[in-house]
Amino acid sequence: MGFGSFASFSQFFLYGRRHCTRTGYERTRAALLKNGPDFLESVDASGKVYVVTGANSGCGKEIALFLAKKGASVVMICRSAQRGEDARRSIVEESGNAKVSLHVADVSLEADVRSTWAAISASTDRLDGLLCNAGVLLNEKTLTKEGIETTFACHLLFGTYLLGSLAMPLLEATPASRVVVVSSGGMYNTRWPAWDIATAQSGTYNGNLSYAYAKRGQVLLCERWSEICPSVKFVSCHPGWTQTPAVDAAYDAQTKKYLEPLRSPWEGAEGIAWLCVAPSEELVSGAFYLDRKAEPKHLAGAFFSEGSYTKNSAQEVDEMMTRLHAWANGGRREDEAASAAAAAGKAARKSPLVERATPIEVDKFMGKWYVVAAVPTPFDRGAVNSTEEYRWNETKKRIDVSFRMQAAFGAPVKEIPQRATIVNSGINTRWSLSPSVGGVYVPVTLAYLIVDCADDYSSTIIGTPSRSVLYVMTRTPTPTEETVSALLATCERVGYDLSKVVRVAHELGTDGSAAPASEPASMSPAASERAAGKMPVPRTVPGKAFSGPPRLCMATMTPSHNGSNAKKVMDAITDVAGGKYSTWFVTFPRGSTSPYYAFVEGLKSELPEESRAAFAGRYGWSAPFVWLEQPDGTRQPIGGRDALCAWALETLTAEPQVVKAAKAPLRWLDSVSYSAKPGSATAPIYTTQTQGEEVCIVPPTPPTVADVV
Repeated sequence: MGFGSFASFSQFFLYGRRHCTRTGYERTRAALLKNGPDFLESVDASGKVYVVTGANSGCGKEIALFLAKKGASVVMICRSAQRGEDARRSIVEESGNAKVSLHVADVSLEADVRSTWAAISASTDRLDGLLCNAGVLLNEKTLTKEGIETTFACHLLFGTYLLGSLAMPLLEATPASRVVVVSSGGMYNTRWPAWDIATAQSGTYNGNLSYAYAKRGQVLLCERWSEICPSVKFVSCHPGWTQTPAVDAAYDAQTKKYLEPLRSPWEGAEGIAWLCVAPSEELVSGAFYLDRKAEPKHLAGAFFSEGSYTKNSAQEVDEMMTRLHAWANGGRREDEAASAAAAAGKAARKSPLVERATPIEVDKFMGKWYVVAAVPTPFDRGAVNSTEEYRWNETKKRIDVSFRMQAAFGAPVKEIPQRATIVNSGINTRWSLSPSVGGVYVPVTLAYLIVDCADDYSSTIIGTPSRSVLYVMTRTPTPTEETVSALLATCERVGYDLSKVVRVAHELGTDGSAAPASEPASMSPAASERAAGKMPVPRTVPGKAFSGPPRLCMATMTPSHNGSNAKKVMDAITDVAGGKYSTWFVTFPRGSTSPYYAFVEGLKSELPEESRAAFAGRYGWSAPFVWLEQPDGTRQPIGGRDALCAWALETLTAEPQVVKAAKAPLRWLDSVSYSAKPGSATAPIYTTQTQGEEVCIVPPTPPTVADVV
C-alpha cells in the first residue's frame, strides 16, 4: 500500500470519527444553534416541487417527509411498489400534505428512468429540486437486466446522470433550482478509475470499491455540471455514518462498531434537507457537503491535506462525461466497440506495423493525395496544405514522390522530393523510400508501408514499422468527417496512439477547391493568424450594426471531443443554413494556460449584463463556447456543446442535416477529428442610419491581428 492509499484510508477514518458519527453531528448542531433559531424550523416550501429517489426508507424518506411538512409537492421514486406506497401513506398522514405522489421505478434501469421522467415532466411545469438518493451496495457482482453492473448503473449512470440530464430543461426553467446528489465519504478512498474498472468489465470485483468509484463519479459529475449549467446549483453531499437499512444490509455488526455511535436517519438527513431548501445564493455549486458545510473532497496528503492520490485530470473527467453520455443515450455498443478497438491497438503495438497484404494496382495509386491527418516528422510538424504526389517512372522502374507543404497559410511552399522502389512486387504495398536533402538523394532507405487503401483509391493510410510516422490521405482536401473518423479508427486498430495524431488543415480557393500550392495565400497578418486556428475574417465590432444574417461563432481548444462534436454541428449549419446564419470559428491549443480562457473572458465583457452574470461562474468556460453576433451589434451567448445542440434542435428543426449532427452521440475519438472546414462568414459590412430611411454602407477595413482576436 502506497502513501496516498494509506493516507486516504486512515485519514478518512480519523476524519469520520470526528465529523461523521452522531457525536460529530451533535457537536455541529450545538454550534449552529448558538447563532439563533434553526432555519429549517421556519422555512416554507409551499408551491415548490421536489423529486426524491430512494424515498421509502432511511435518509430519503426523512427528507421526503420534511419537504411534505414544509408544504412542497413531493414526487417519490421507489423501486418497491409496496414499500413505496406504505412510505407515501405514512408521509401524507404525518405531514397532513396530500401532495405526495409515487412513481415505481428502478433507477438502475434506463427504461424505467426514461418512462418515469416522461410521466413526471408531463405533470409539472417546474422542478425546484432533484434529490438523487437511491443507492445500493452489493458484495457480489450483479448485472441489471439491461446488462450493466448494478452499483454503477444505480448510483451514477442512470440514477444520477441520465435522470439529471432529463430533468435539466425543467430545472433551468425554475428559478433557484438545484440538484442534490447523496454521495458518500467512501469516495475519499479512491479516484475515478479507468472506465472498464468503474463499470466492472475487468478486474476482480470488490463491492466496496465499486461503490466508492460510483460515489467519486457523482462528485466529479456535480463539479462538471456546475460548469456546464451555471443557472442550476449542483451539490454532492455525505449523510455521515447513519443507521439505515442500506448500512444494515452492507455491514455486519463487527464492522459497524467502527462507525459508532451511528446517526439516526434524521440526523443524517438534516444537512441534506438544508441543501434542498436553503437560499440558492448560500450554496457553492460543485461543492461536497456534510452538515451544511462544504468539505474537502480529498484527504490523501500529509497532515490531512488533499494530496494527489484521489484526484483526476480534466481529460479523465472529460472521458467520463463522454462515456456516461454515450452509455445513457444508446451509444453503449458503439462505445464498447471503440474501447475494444483501443484495446486491440494497444495489443498491436507490441509488434512492428506491417503493410497491407491485399495487392494494390500501382497505376491507380499514382497521382495527388491530400494529407488530412498525420503523426508528422520533425520536417513537417505544424505544416498546412500538405500533399503527396506519386508518378511512376517507367524508365527507372521506380516511383518519384513529391511532398509539398507550407509552414503556415501564406508561407512559401516547401517541396521534399523522394524516390521509392517497390519491395514486395506484385503486392506493391511495401516501398523503400530515399529522401532528397539539399538536392542530393541520401543513401538511406526508409520503410514505407501502405497499411490501408480504399477499394476506389479515394483514401489511404501510410505508416512505418515503428509507428513513428503516419499519413492519412484522401483524394480531396475536405473529406467527410465520417471518412476521417473511419480512417482514424483503422489507425487505432493497427496500433497508432491517436493522442499523437494531428489534423492537417487545407486552405480552399474561392470555388471550394484546394488552393494551388504554387499560389500561396496572402501574407496579410490575418492570414498568418489563421495558422493559429483563426479565420482570415475579423469578428464584428460590439455595438456596431452590420448587414447580413446573424453570425454564429464558436471558440474552442483542440484537442477536445466536445469542441470537435460542436464543430460538426456548426459545419452542418454552414452547409444548409447559410441564408439564416453565417459561421465563424477560432481554435486555441489545449492546456491550463491556453489563451482560450482569456479570449472567452474578453468575450464575456461584450455580453449584456444579465448574460455576463449567467456565465460568471468560472474563468473562461469549458470548451467550446458558442455565441451569436446579431446584426444590430449585440451579442447573445449560447454556451457549450450541449447548449449549441439544444439551440440547433430548437432553431433549425427543419434542417435534417443539422438535426442529425446535433443528435449525434459524443465519442472520445472525436477529440482527434476536429474538422478543418472553414466557416461562411465574410468581412463585415457595417451600416449606419442617416436621415430618413437611408442606410449608409461602410466598407470594411483590411483585417488586422487585433480584428481577428
